[in-house]
Amino acid sequence: MATTFTLLSSGPSLLVTFVPGVALAYALFWTTCWRQMPEPSRILPIYLIALAVQFLHFTEEYLTRFDIRFPRSV
Repeated sequence: MATTFTLLSSGPSLLVTFVPGVALAYALFWTTCWRQMPEPSRILPIYLIALAVQFLHFTEEYLTRFDIRFPRSV
């Protein structure tokens, strides 16, 4: 996934934020969940909060017309 985003990235901002995030998420998975998965009741609230924050971010980008101000450069 990091390789794909590196090759198809629309700019350095994605490379600076997303690629390290993928590496961090992968490392956290191996250190926390590999041997024994956590109980779903502990993870579900965190997951739903993360989804809500992401949807708020999408809404903010839509309302501020982010795609018009910063179009994809190919």
